Amino acid sequence: MTNPSEMRTQKISAIMFTDIAGFSKKLSEDEVRAFDLLKTHDALIRVLTAKFDGKVLKSLGDSFMVEFPNGANAVKCAVEIQKRFWNFNRGKMESDTIRIRIGIHISETLIRHGDILGADTAIVSRIEAMTEPNRICISQEAYEHIKNVLPIQVFKVGLLELK
Repeated sequence: MTNPSEMRTQKISAIMFTDIAGFSKKLSEDEVRAFDLLKTHDALIRVLTAKFDGKVLKSLGDSFMVEFPNGANAVKCAVEIQKRFWNFNRGKMESDTIRIRIGIHISETLIRHGDILGADTAIVSRIEAMTEPNRICISQEAYEHIKNVLPIQVFKVGLLELK
């Protein structure tokens, strides 16, 4: 008999990583203000990922890893997140803003204990880390899934060398 803790499945997933740019600096400057911003950030990310059928797999500090059933939902969610934070930031001092980076990748994933494992999670994490604040960067695989589905403007950045 199979041990339930060893159960795993493989499937195609769209994975989104988010991270607040400059959060460590905000934390060192004013811890109370930084944690208030983090609460606002976390609440918005959780509401919007649920709206687009996303499942938060991990939340660590100021970062989220979210799984979506398809690339279109992941990208629509990312666009909505950036719009909401743009509106939130309007007219505020830099110390009171939330500027996030978002990376999205689609691949076959291994799910074990409700967590996604594999090299492709490292890819999306590195895509997010290379993304400018207030931007969304998607992999070529994600683009191939959404290019005929979503009417969005994309800019090709070329090949990026990931560790």
